[in-house]
Amino acid sequence: MFPVLLALLLSPVVPAADLALDALATDAARLARIEARVEQYRQGLVNPPVPPELLGMVEMASGLGGHVYRLDAAALKASAALARMGAADDSRLQGWLCVDAGQDVHVIFVGVTAEPPHSLGGLYHAVVSLDSGTVRWGDFAAPSDQRPLRADAGPAPVELHPLGDDLLREWQAREAVLQAHPSAEGAVVDPVVVQVEDSSLVFLLARSADPAVIQLGGHAAYMARFTGTQVGLKPFAVSREIVTIPRVALEPDAGSEQAFHGLFRSTDEVPVPRELHVYESLVYELPFFLTAQDHLWHVQGVTVRYLGKVE
Repeated sequence: MFPVLLALLLSPVVPAADLALDALATDAARLARIEARVEQYRQGLVNPPVPPELLGMVEMASGLGGHVYRLDAAALKASAALARMGAADDSRLQGWLCVDAGQDVHVIFVGVTAEPPHSLGGLYHAVVSLDSGTVRWGDFAAPSDQRPLRADAGPAPVELHPLGDDLLREWQAREAVLQAHPSAEGAVVDPVVVQVEDSSLVFLLARSADPAVIQLGGHAAYMARFTGTQVGLKPFAVSREIVTIPRVALEPDAGSEQAFHGLFRSTDEVPVPRELHVYESLVYELPFFLTAQDHLWHVQGVTVRYLGKVE
């Protein structure tokens, strides 16, 4: 389980090749030191150890960011497969919950009964292999010779499968966050719930609806704790600023020998990269350099490397 992490605030982004002035590099001398350190790193000349007091935070950010990415990627694959079969049009469908089973991710599509009194239950059960990209379907019992996983979702069930207490609480946390968070009009937001000790972390992951555009920021996460049947929410990570970059802008010009090495980003709230930095790097397969307070980092997927302090 992942312990509580500090809030993450994302900040403006510029190409690393043009390390423009930002809030943490307002003088030419400091900017030159950052550029020099990045160049040394690219040449393999700098590889300092992560300071011991930051190591645990980095490991947690890497692990949690990778975990959120796995669940989100599985839900998107299962949702696309459901839509291709026409099953996503079921008016009872409300959303999904994910269970990470190591090799596979189980995506439980949650529905509500059509007739009052309305109650929740499992509508479809997808099993997603992220290694192979395959999506298989089954009922809500463990697969067996009599109940094998299959290639299609099958007909819509008349009766919904009851959700266990753990999934019901995750769903209640998800709904509480969606109702409480002031999301932007028309924003594409994917809720992903991660169980953390005795709480639920609910991530609202924002992305561009246009595959030709990279969107950084705009995410939010809340920690949900239950007192009896009441859900208490606490902001965990909120990134209100959104930066969009056309993918074509990151591609080298024809005939150019200048390679793309990553974006430059900064945060002055925490000294390390955080889970949403890792998540975004995985989603867009995009490396970037990050100044976090006076520390410089390179993030590429779940790999977070320390480049030292730049004061």
